Amino acid sequence: VPAYTFINVASNHTIEAFFSPLSDILHLAKDADETIAGEACYFSPTGIWVAGYGYDFFVEPGGDVTLVAGESIRMLAGTKVAAGARLHAHIAVDGVEYCLPSGDAEPDDHSPAGSYILTDIGISNEDAGTKFFKVYPNPTEGSFTLELTGTEPCEIISVDIFGMTGTRVFSVDLPAQRIHMLCLDGRQPGMYFIRVMTGQKIGVERLIKR
Repeated sequence: VPAYTFINVASNHTIEAFFSPLSDILHLAKDADETIAGEACYFSPTGIWVAGYGYDFFVEPGGDVTLVAGESIRMLAGTKVAAGARLHAHIAVDGVEYCLPSGDAEPDDHSPAGSYILTDIGISNEDAGTKFFKVYPNPTEGSFTLELTGTEPCEIISVDIFGMTGTRVFSVDLPAQRIHMLCLDGRQPGMYFIRVMTGQKIGVERLIKR
């Protein structure tokens, strides 16, 4: 926040300030202390704040934490990493990087620590002509269409949807059809990642829910 200093002011002055909400910022240990003992990975398309405001974010010995943000990462007072632990922060400049749970791990929103891999999907650099599916409308109020492009699919289509912290919020196997209707009703507004696998093809697309 900018700071202003007035010297030798002889009359009253009015200052107007306009503030933008920080709803897109992922704030770790925002309202309570948070301790990570295993592996954890966090992603935000905009920014990540760690600790601050009297709370601690502590990575215990053996812990491994990765932070990936599209614009900025702020490690505030209370960010602590023990000897033998690792904390890696990365700004995704050339593409979109995010965290996906590996294997069958499905951490919930309150237990981010678990088995994760960091996957680079490079959406911003991908040639649109090479994509084999699209989602629309995007942004969406909840319902959206998944449409496979190119040749008619001949194998089962596996769809997983992840939130920004890597939590799997939806998973389904769909029949080999080109168009499917899906829905995020009941989910919080924000950015989601749709991973689609069919045959030897795998792709990821972003979807914004209003």
